[in-house]
Amino acid sequence: MIVQLKSTEYVDALHNLETLCFDSEAWSKKALAELFESTFATVLAYTINEQVVAYISYFAIADEMQIATVAVHPDFRRQGIASKLIERAEECAKQNGCTIGELEVNTKNFNAVSLYQKMGYSAVGIRKNFYPKDVTFGSKDGYTMIKQL
Repeated sequence: MIVQLKSTEYVDALHNLETLCFDSEAWSKKALAELFESTFATVLAYTINEQVVAYISYFAIADEMQIATVAVHPDFRRQGIASKLIERAEECAKQNGCTIGELEVNTKNFNAVSLYQKMGYSAVGIRKNFYPKDVTFGSKDGYTMIKQL
């Protein structure tokens, strides 16, 4: 089930998921809490038996949806959950006037790049040294990817 999270009571669950998925590159609890304080941010979670097993966060500013992060618990990957979250986020953003989706993804995160391409996003550039660390993927570079919503 996909639900919109609206309060900081979920920060610990999101942080645990972030740490599991991204290790030392995970968003901090402070950064996650700030999502709930932003009028531009939306957090959607995929839950199973009321447990958060995946989430997406995005910012909707003017006509642009900026995907900030997508995380899926390793035990629940390859089940279409990330695709469902992205689709729902795009639907919500379109309802709020967004006409374009945009994101950055590590150039060496082949699974994520493939997912975004499958969802209709195209790489339009590379941001050199976009990521401060290169622990997980061995690259600091990120593709900028966009999609017309």
